Amino acid sequence: MASYALYFVALIVLCIAVGQVEGSYFYQGPQGAVYGPFSKDQLQSWLAQGYFPASLPVSTSPTGKYVPLTQALGFGS
Repeated sequence: MASYALYFVALIVLCIAVGQVEGSYFYQGPQGAVYGPFSKDQLQSWLAQGYFPASLPVSTSPTGKYVPLTQALGFGS
């Protein structure tokens, strides 16, 4: 049983590492560290609560192209 759990965790880590978690977003903090994955709903909620600026760099892949949070959420072009 433990080997299945370990396999599952390793698979999730691998998917996150290559940005293949469906519907996931990553953000880049002020010091350049990448955080995630987070859902679109989580990011929208944190933006609405004032935790993140509209210009926060966001991507669908930890190594992908980053765009402002509001653009990623569809609020801007």
